[in-house]
Amino acid sequence: MSHKLSENQDLRIVRTRRMLREAMIALAIQKGFANVTINDIVGLAMVNRATFYRHYQDKYDLVESYLDELYSELNAAPTPPRPGEPNPGLVKLFEHIRENAAFYRAMLGPHGYNGFGERIRRLTEATLHARWQASPLAEGRSQMPSPMLLSYLSHASYGAFVWWLESGSNYSPEQMARWLHQLTLAAFQAG
Repeated sequence: MSHKLSENQDLRIVRTRRMLREAMIALAIQKGFANVTINDIVGLAMVNRATFYRHYQDKYDLVESYLDELYSELNAAPTPPRPGEPNPGLVKLFEHIRENAAFYRAMLGPHGYNGFGERIRRLTEATLHARWQASPLAEGRSQMPSPMLLSYLSHASYGAFVWWLESGSNYSPEQMARWLHQLTLAAFQAG
């Protein structure tokens, strides 16, 4: 019986966090993240402030937790791409960006969260680092420091995300993932 109660509590936590996240996203799109208050978020999510603070320190913590969850999900089971096919994790990321384009535009825009882009870049760098460590290309590559290469690639990847978003997402997530994978592979091989 206590096991069932624990599952219900977990479901309530998941549901509450989802409601808070969805409220924050809707408000960021509507009025710009800089103008969103905790009262706005809890009002739209229909929870009280104490509930918000039980889960998050502030609205920035909410956004960063959301990005952490997203990248954890994308990296959960990285399936290596078959030759000539785009990386499935990159495809999922581009699909997510396309499905949530209004949110990303709001967060990266003039009334967005200044740390949002840097957070994405750092999460991308951590993902690239994990893949680099697991890559056979990493062995015996001492021509350039891997931290410099990973920083370069994370900035380039972030730039590709922003360019695609700002250009209207005219290319498919698969095509973008394929191009970004080609660029990343070329940099790894040069490194």
